[in-house]
Amino acid sequence: MIAVPGVQRFIDEARSTADVHAASEIVARLAAEGARACAAASPAVRLIFPAWENGRDHAARDGASGPDGPAGPNRIVLMAPPEIAEDVARTAVEAIEAEWRRLLRATFRMDGDDAVPPRTPGMPVTVWVRVPAGEGGYAEQWARAQAAMAARRVLRDFPPVQERDTELCDLSPRWAAAGRPPPGLRPHEEARLAPANWVKRRWRHVRAAGGSDAGEVVGFPSTSSIASAPFRREVLQRLDDEEIARWVRALREAAQAVNRAAETPVPALEPFARNGGGLARWLAASGGPWVYPERWQAERLARDTKRPLQDIRQAAERGRRAAQTLLDVMGDGHRIRPPTDYLAVIVQDLDDMGLFLSGRRPAADGTRLAPDPERHRDVSRRLAGLSVEQAARFGTADLLGVPVYAGGDDLLGFAPASTALAAARAVRDSVPAESRTASTAVVFFHQSHSLRDALHTARELLDDAKENVHGKNALAVAYLRRSGATEASAQPWQDRSGTNAVQRFAVFAADADHLLSPRLLADLQRDQGELAGLHRVAPERYRDELARLVGRHMANPDETAAWATARELEALGMSEALRPREVPADVPYPLPAARVAVFLRQEAWPYPQRQEASR
Repeated sequence: MIAVPGVQRFIDEARSTADVHAASEIVARLAAEGARACAAASPAVRLIFPAWENGRDHAARDGASGPDGPAGPNRIVLMAPPEIAEDVARTAVEAIEAEWRRLLRATFRMDGDDAVPPRTPGMPVTVWVRVPAGEGGYAEQWARAQAAMAARRVLRDFPPVQERDTELCDLSPRWAAAGRPPPGLRPHEEARLAPANWVKRRWRHVRAAGGSDAGEVVGFPSTSSIASAPFRREVLQRLDDEEIARWVRALREAAQAVNRAAETPVPALEPFARNGGGLARWLAASGGPWVYPERWQAERLARDTKRPLQDIRQAAERGRRAAQTLLDVMGDGHRIRPPTDYLAVIVQDLDDMGLFLSGRRPAADGTRLAPDPERHRDVSRRLAGLSVEQAARFGTADLLGVPVYAGGDDLLGFAPASTALAAARAVRDSVPAESRTASTAVVFFHQSHSLRDALHTARELLDDAKENVHGKNALAVAYLRRSGATEASAQPWQDRSGTNAVQRFAVFAADADHLLSPRLLADLQRDQGELAGLHRVAPERYRDELARLVGRHMANPDETAAWATARELEALGMSEALRPREVPADVPYPLPAARVAVFLRQEAWPYPQRQEASR
């Protein structure tokens, strides 16, 4: 069993979505090289995870995954004769290190395989364990390998490192920055980065320069491109309107006067970039940041582009006017709401996958897996197929999601605020019943918020949900407002009545028949203690009082609608897993879910959406 640990930390230490995506691809590339080396070491080697035959995955021939396909897992499991097992493992380690040296040489443009590139101590680290067969057969061998790998991961063996009079890396302060950056940087690309992070930062160029996937330089959509994607889709569908086209054209001219760098389009918008005219191509690919009027602050643009303020002041004013007018035209003439500043990071993980593979946890349909090489290979192939299906579902034209990686047993991606919960539900619904249940965390954050903090919050939230929701199979939703306000709610994906958690959160939806005012939150917070006590002694009276409070804050009050909404709030409160210690588990605690629902109402509107609904 071979693993490349430290993946999450390397991914999370990012300043842009491109950094996140690059880190994921780099680790997947290294693990794939290790798997290739294992497969080539001897005909007697049998790969289990990934289940490749002759260096290729069965699913790859059907467009699923493989060594040259979508990002795969960072682990390798294989069986080999005992006399060559250690040599195979060491061959994998050497192959991973050789590929890493190649990537470093490509990043720093060093010619020749003998060139010694700058190194980052501790990157990468490859660990492995070898477990001989025992009387208990494969099942016992698997359990011992799992335990040995868990123990091996906590050991740290490394050579001594001395760094004197060196600056620290901007992304990873535990590492020293490279003494000399890669050649060919543009002024706005200059930074203090460790060699490992320069590979990450320059990945799209390194990837295009060599390797099995060499070709066109491909980046990753920015946070603003993802956040504004639903609005831009609505604009792109109306570009035949001369007034809309006029202001998009003005926006493009101003943007190109400030910065002509091209962005990477959200994949679902690529058909507009590919099939439309020049204006549509620009809006789909590079217009993401520029549709926000606040983006056009001259001082900020001068700082970001490292250009004199006087050179861009007039273009910034033209751009701000064009962006604001475009928003007004879309709102007044077409009733399309302005783009939200928020997007979401989504993480999903199959529950107790290690215990499932060991036969100690049942699948969602109740069946148990008997540990066996062929059954494990079958699981590996099915996870490879699931990874491609989830990536496809996540990135549809309706959802506009952008997956970072989809490994079958886990997923990380970004989605616009208006589609994030639907995207989370789509990938959750793709998990088959013969597999484990899946838990999901969705964290909404402002496009200018620290990406590292958003990723860290999402992973912590997922862990909290798995720990606190009975039986796992959880959906956790949180928001990080620009003001610093935050809230989180964790619910089972389905409650006892079979209602989906996403449906529950729609209770405050802006397009509901009877809108609820956020002022209800103040009443719920003020009366939480009294309401909890009332629920204990008289649940029916609790519902009466909750319905009365809801009716007070409901547009077009209706007794039946107030009762229905009160029942939804009670259900959310009863299943809330993230509650203070002083709030007992047997009383409703609807405040966190209600706060999240209010955020969704304010920032996660569906598109197209009539402006009247915002009142």
